[in-house]
Amino acid sequence: MLCPEVVATHVGAGTGGDRKARYIRFHASKERYIRKHYGTSGWWIFRTGVMAGSMVRSLVLGGRRGRAAADRFHTYRVGPCRAESGLVTGGRGQAPTPA
Repeated sequence: MLCPEVVATHVGAGTGGDRKARYIRFHASKERYIRKHYGTSGWWIFRTGVMAGSMVRSLVLGGRRGRAAADRFHTYRVGPCRAESGLVTGGRGQAPTPA
């Protein structure tokens, strides 16, 4: 639906903010999308694939790319939405800071 009377203004940069929070929110959004369109079983298949691929990449790749893959593995092990809720409450369940 189009609402021409609504105006959105970005203050500063459109993708600014905490890098860790942005990373976790991006993956939590993926989780919500997969769950909405493919259900719980689709989410588990997707999550398992991401974790398997990330684990292999973290072992094979070195440096920044290997650390990023390890961070992705840990984010999906915890669950992106659970990690996102940890950002809000400051509680446990937070994923590690991406490289």
